[in-house]
Amino acid sequence: MARRSLYYFDNYEDYDEAGTHIAQKMPGEYNNGVYFESMGGSTYKAEIYDNCSDPGLAASIIREHGGKFYSA
Repeated sequence: MARRSLYYFDNYEDYDEAGTHIAQKMPGEYNNGVYFESMGGSTYKAEIYDNCSDPGLAASIIREHGGKFYSA
């Protein structure tokens, strides 16, 4: 499984809202194609992997909640 993209969030609220939104709009993708992880302190990330059924939608949802693209 290869990572397609990585996003970082500036705060927990945006990170949490993005995770909730993914879980609602893309059932089965949260932690199965789209992974959310708290890195400790104030660092939060979301990763989209190649097994995600709709990576474009996942990326759009993450950006909608303040996720900043970091790398592919």
